[in-house]
Amino acid sequence: MKKMFLGMMITALLILSACSLTTVSGSLEQDAIEIKKDSSTELEVALEVGVGELRVSEGANEWVEGNIEYNVDKLDPKVSYELIDHKGHVVISQDDGKFGINNIGDVQNNWDIKLTNEIPIDLQIDAGVSDTELDLRGLQLNNLKIDAGVGDITLDLSGDWEQGFNTHFSAGVGSSTITLPSDFGVIIETDKGIVSADYINLKSLGEGVYVNDAYDASNQHIKLNMDLGIGDVTFKVE
Repeated sequence: MKKMFLGMMITALLILSACSLTTVSGSLEQDAIEIKKDSSTELEVALEVGVGELRVSEGANEWVEGNIEYNVDKLDPKVSYELIDHKGHVVISQDDGKFGINNIGDVQNNWDIKLTNEIPIDLQIDAGVSDTELDLRGLQLNNLKIDAGVGDITLDLSGDWEQGFNTHFSAGVGSSTITLPSDFGVIIETDKGIVSADYINLKSLGEGVYVNDAYDASNQHIKLNMDLGIGDVTFKVE
């Protein structure tokens, strides 16, 4: 087991070294992000971060608003939007930059993204090599997919929900904290890797399945399919 853990940690480091920046860091640039409201009745939003920090929350007056600060030219964000059959497709991404262990500490790349709470959203996040804060309370989520990559991540799904949704969470290398609601049914199905997992105020049904106290009485549920990677994961109900 120790050899396997060491091998996977080396793999994670190789991911970092494979990202070796050929461009030196410079002055801090800021890009304002705005996707204006239109006739969409639902959204599909994909956020693809290279390296840095990512914050996502509710609070946009338009469909999507935010600010991205970066000090490497290759991290200039690419924003696209297309309306197809009443569904708006948003992609905010960056080029696959090459970041090395020697200079990654000089890179600044800070995303602060706010989403509308007025229409349902399919949200997909590729966190890359980043520290990530996802406060998704108040959104209308249809589906949620998260690839945590390398770094620490906090996901807040507590609060009031009107309908259930599916979440697929691939934990990477780092620490993950997932906060869940107490008054809305939750079920977690885990595929455990090399990880230490804590389940606070959740009960086990066996074979990697956990539920909260509201699960049996709820007609709809938040379902989390978890691929647990390397590191620590804490699930807590609040």
